[in-house]
Amino acid sequence: MFSKILFVLIFCTLYFAVRAPDYDIPLAGEDGIFADIFVNAPPRPNYGQNARVNGITIYASLGHPAPLYEWLAISGKFFNKVLPLQEALNDPASKLSTYLRFSFSCFQFLAWLILIVYLLTHSKENFRWKSLFLVLAIAISPPAVIYSLWIQVDNASGSIIAALMMSAILFWDRYKHASTKKLFMLLFASGFVSALGKNEWSILVFLALMASAAFVFIRNKYDNQNAEFKSSLEYKYLLSMLLGLVAGNILSYMINPDTYMAGFELMTDMSKKSSLMNTNQVGNWWSLTKIRMQILYLGMALWLYMTSVFVKKSPLKVSTPIVLSFFLSSALLWSFFITSWDPTERYFIPAFIALTYTIMLIRANQRLYLDKFVVYIILILSIDSMISFAMSRDNHEYRVENFSKYLNSLPSKQGCIHHIQYYAFNLKNIDYVAVGNGPGNLEGHLKKSGLKVCE
Repeated sequence: MFSKILFVLIFCTLYFAVRAPDYDIPLAGEDGIFADIFVNAPPRPNYGQNARVNGITIYASLGHPAPLYEWLAISGKFFNKVLPLQEALNDPASKLSTYLRFSFSCFQFLAWLILIVYLLTHSKENFRWKSLFLVLAIAISPPAVIYSLWIQVDNASGSIIAALMMSAILFWDRYKHASTKKLFMLLFASGFVSALGKNEWSILVFLALMASAAFVFIRNKYDNQNAEFKSSLEYKYLLSMLLGLVAGNILSYMINPDTYMAGFELMTDMSKKSSLMNTNQVGNWWSLTKIRMQILYLGMALWLYMTSVFVKKSPLKVSTPIVLSFFLSSALLWSFFITSWDPTERYFIPAFIALTYTIMLIRANQRLYLDKFVVYIILILSIDSMISFAMSRDNHEYRVENFSKYLNSLPSKQGCIHHIQYYAFNLKNIDYVAVGNGPGNLEGHLKKSGLKVCE
């Protein structure tokens, strides 16, 4: 018992220690939109702060289902009670960023902690500690550190949704021979929770469930030697998750139909303009891929490791929970990898967590002859990239002193409105139009104010 408690304490200490030097990176890009939801909880459906004209803040709806932002607002209420977030609004260059990035890193922390607690309480002794140290190495690796600092829904809601769903699959594998109401309810709940995020996450879960059902059908038809899989329970468990997914999507639609449908419209637009299905995007995709791989290398290594283990033993002989987790984590990774929408790594956060959970699930069921070698390689990659990451921190373009100088220069411009990023969300003395939401949407407000966009 002492060794287990000691490991949890070591994990908690290292997790936050490696992230602490970057908590003060000021807000940039879309950070301000989600920081505003987290701190101030604007009423739905207009969650997104788009601009400020003559001191009046202008909000607009965002292109994803409402529950995604309600996750942020609800969790923000908790962190508002334990951290002085409202007081920090007056110090945007340092304290506010520190509190916000710490708060958002707690989402991924919870995702890893759930897995660690499961391994400590349910895994076999002969592979427990190796698995735990592998999870620790992944959790403190630079990709995980960078992922966790994002003030984005992919990091917040995405981390929790991925962890909860994968945890349910872990328990399904653990108790797969027991037909219990609790397990059915757990799987229904996991499907329900997965529907309270982005539309594309629901689609990927649905496709993974359908692929798993087809796999079960093929396995039961052609593999007559594994009687343990010859059970209608497999279909019932998959069906319970599917019903939860449907129920969650119905709730998401009922909360706000417009934002729910806007998510599909955005996804359709992305597919047409920024995927490999559009051959004009191949060159752009390749350029973005080279940028992405600076962070995605560990995720790709995890996927290759997972896939090699999955096919090492005949796939027809693995359990349905493993099949489902394999399809789901693969879908989360590759569906975003083939897009040229954005090079940022935040889209891969759910996949990164799901891959790690899947590897732990597979390791619990099979003996891996290359196990030690792979663990050591991942450890070496993590340590090497941690050193490089630490050496590059001082050169970060968003260091506090540079950011403060920039903010101080903004109010000096008169007669025009600043066309800047969302990090001005709490600066009441600065009028602005957010980058990405050009002045066209705010023409009426600007005309009434007699303002123009600053050159």
